[in-house]
Amino acid sequence: MERPVTLQRKSFRILSLVIPSVILLFILWVALGSKREIDGDALAVMAAGFALISLVRRIWCSRVVMTSNGIQVVNPLITHSIPVGVAARAERTQGGTLVIVTTSGEEVRSVGFGGSLIDSFVGSAERGAQRVEAHIRSGRRSSKIDVLSKRITTDVVSDVCLLASFVCAVTAAAVGV
Repeated sequence: MERPVTLQRKSFRILSLVIPSVILLFILWVALGSKREIDGDALAVMAAGFALISLVRRIWCSRVVMTSNGIQVVNPLITHSIPVGVAARAERTQGGTLVIVTTSGEEVRSVGFGGSLIDSFVGSAERGAQRVEAHIRSGRRSSKIDVLSKRITTDVVSDVCLLASFVCAVTAAAVGV
């Protein structure tokens, strides 16, 4: 079995590591800078910081993963699993977004390759569409009935930060902001 191929903008890879790290350092600075007693304002800032990390990670960890028998489009909230037998084609829309069209006509858009001004010069969505299209053409068609499936996207870092945000917010509310 061949290894999965992950398509993700290089800027997304870098930003998904750098920006949360900077925010986490700020959260630590706030936590260490607060007085000895529990500070509701500091907890509120920490809650906002953890929520921001969660949001940033969800957006910038968007990607397209191609395996031997399918394509996964990992978006911030929903992950679409598309068997190769269901994928009809991949294209770049006029707005610059990578879209995989199924045999039933359903369009699955990739947030990771959404249209942007920079992409109009760099062309990462176009290159991504070409790679996905080549994968679709070379893919094995299954004899069984293939079904497009959706599930909630999970990201351990994002989910833990969202939980930490909730805990900080509840504690800040209990202490009094």
